[in-house]
Amino acid sequence: MGRILLAWELGDGLGHVMRLLPLAKRLRESGHECIFAVRNVPISHGVIQREGFVVLQAPMLIPHAPEDVRNKPIATYGDILATIGYDDVDRLLAMVDAWQGLIDVIKPDMVVGDYAPTVGLTTYKTFPTVMLGDGFTLPPPTMAKFPEFRKSGARVPEERLLATVQETQRRRSRPLPPTMPSILGGNEAFIITLPELDFYRGERQKQAVGPLTPLPPPAATRPEVDYFCYLSMTFAHTQKFLDGLAASRRTGSCYLRDSDKVQIARLRDMGLTIHDRPPPMAEVGAKAAVIIHHGGLGTTETAMALGRPQILVPRHGEQTMNAHTLGRMGIAAQMRTGGQFESAHVTQALNGVIGTSSYLERAAARAQAIAKRGPTRALDVISGFCAELVAGRG
Repeated sequence: MGRILLAWELGDGLGHVMRLLPLAKRLRESGHECIFAVRNVPISHGVIQREGFVVLQAPMLIPHAPEDVRNKPIATYGDILATIGYDDVDRLLAMVDAWQGLIDVIKPDMVVGDYAPTVGLTTYKTFPTVMLGDGFTLPPPTMAKFPEFRKSGARVPEERLLATVQETQRRRSRPLPPTMPSILGGNEAFIITLPELDFYRGERQKQAVGPLTPLPPPAATRPEVDYFCYLSMTFAHTQKFLDGLAASRRTGSCYLRDSDKVQIARLRDMGLTIHDRPPPMAEVGAKAAVIIHHGGLGTTETAMALGRPQILVPRHGEQTMNAHTLGRMGIAAQMRTGGQFESAHVTQALNGVIGTSSYLERAAARAQAIAKRGPTRALDVISGFCAELVAGRG
C-alpha cells in the first residue's frame, strides 16, 4: 500500500487536525501509512500521537503584513497569502523549497492538504494532491480571481501575487499557474462542511461533501441550563466577555482553551463553573439554551445539528463571516468584533437569544433539515479518491 502525507499549514486551534485524523484512520484501515506535518506541533502532538501516527513540524511563516498595507483590513484570500510570503519571491521560494524538501525526504505517494495553499503550489501539476477545506479556507480553484469579502478592496493586488507565484515556479522549472485560485485545486478539492456554511457556495461547481465525522442528532429534550461557553483565553476580549457572563447570573458552564490554573481559580471565584477538560460538545450543548463560542466550523456545525441557538464572539475575519451567515439564518447573535462591546452587552445578548423563542424554533427547524439529509459519505468519498490516486502511482 501507499504512504500519505497529511499537511496542515495555516489556521489555529485543533480543528484542522481533527478533520485530518478521521481520514488518516480510515486510510490506515485500508493499509496505507499516514504521516502528519502540522503547523502547531505542541497542541497537535498528543492528539495525533495517541492515534499512533508520526507528527512532524510543517514549514511555516509567522503571518506578517507588509508595512505599506499594514493598516488596511484583509479583504481577500489573496491578502491572507500575502502575509505568508506570496508578495515576495525570495520568501515564497524558501517556503516552497521547504515543502518540497519535506516531500522528498518522506517520499509519500500523495499529499492531503488542509488549509495548505503552499502545499498546493509546491505540488501544482507535478504530484498527486488532494485539498481539503471548510469553504472559506479553500476558494473554488476554477475562479479567475479571489473575490473580495470586504468593501475596502484588496490591500495587495492579486496581479502582484500571481507574478510572485509564477516567478517562483520559473525558478523551480515547474508549471505556471494561470490564476491564483488554481493553486488550490490539486487533483481534487473537497469542501468538508455543511453546504450552507460554505462561504463560496454560489461559486462552487461541486457542492460540499459534508463533515468527515457524524454530527449529533437534534437535541431531544428542552434545555436544562442557560448556556455552554467555549472560548480561548488567548483572545484579548475573552475576559471582558466572561466578566459579563458572571454578572448575568445565568446558569451554565465554560471550557476555556489556553487557560491556566490561576485564571481558572479566579473565574470560579467569580461564580463561573469551569471544566478542567473539554467536555463532549454534543452532550453539554444539548443541555444548554445557547452555545457561546468564537465561530469555528466544528462548534458551529455541532450547534446547528443539535438545534441550539448560538452567540458568537469572533476573533478574526473567517469567524465573523460565519457569524454573519448564522445571523442571516436567524439562529445566532454576534458580539461586536474587535472587542467593541461592554460587559453589560453580554447580558443583553443572552436575554435576547434565550428570551426570544424564535431563535430556538429556527435552530430546531434547521437541525431537523440537517438530520433529514442523513449521514454524509464524505469519508468514504475522500478516502476512496485517495486510494485511487495511490493505486495510480503503483
